[in-house]
Amino acid sequence: MADATNPEASLVSPALAAAALGLLAGLGLQRARVRTFVIRADVLPPADRATRQLSLGPGAARARAAEAAADRVRRPFGTEAVRPAAQAD
Repeated sequence: MADATNPEASLVSPALAAAALGLLAGLGLQRARVRTFVIRADVLPPADRATRQLSLGPGAARARAAEAAADRVRRPFGTEAVRPAAQAD
């Protein structure tokens, strides 16, 4: 079992996905032989007390804004209302 902790806090899903893909790549498999792959996000503070990593570029602010907008749409319309374009039918 692999275990990792992100070096910094994150408010966006792509950061968690990147961490998960890094763990999966670290297994060094030539072909997919993994039956189950689970990531868990814990030790999460309330959003109003979360710290934010300062960034010199606009990318982090855009990612947070996109994530917040997706969350606002998902509340009334459900979790499948917004998803990555790569998963679109």
